[in-house]
Amino acid sequence: MKLASAFLLTAAGATELPLAGPARNHVPSPRFQAEVMEAADAVPAFPPQSPVDQERYLRELVNELREENEQLRTLDDQVAALRQDLADREAERQDEVEVQAALEATLLQILDMLRQDEERLAVGDTEGVDDDLAYAASALTGGAFDEVQAALESLRREDLYAARRHIAAAIALGSTAQ
Repeated sequence: MKLASAFLLTAAGATELPLAGPARNHVPSPRFQAEVMEAADAVPAFPPQSPVDQERYLRELVNELREENEQLRTLDDQVAALRQDLADREAERQDEVEVQAALEATLLQILDMLRQDEERLAVGDTEGVDDDLAYAASALTGGAFDEVQAALESLRREDLYAARRHIAAAIALGSTAQ
């Protein structure tokens, strides 16, 4: 037969108390709990110290707390810097998105303008087409730019068919650049 036992923890140490009867879940009585608490309160949490030792201990504790506060301030500064860095990166990303949207809007406007110029050249109207082509050349790059330059040259030679062909090629190249 196994005897039940319980451990009593006090500030002075742990004590094993045997309980009578077989092992079982035992709930101590309120009176027993009160006696245990009184015994624990009677034993000091720390052995008595001289005032000099207490002062030294408290100074060490204050210094440790100051160091911890400084470490917390450093961590707080680092967190603030990381948050600022994150906000800066988000602002840069947003600026890039806005710039990209503006470039796409400009490209769409230029492509629409080139379509209108192509239609005007189809009926023989060349008025203002050279200005539109010069504007388009300033905003386009790569093959679309080359086609607009070729259209300008064809327009100077009054070869409207070649100018229309180069404008159509510039529109196609500009559309794929989107």
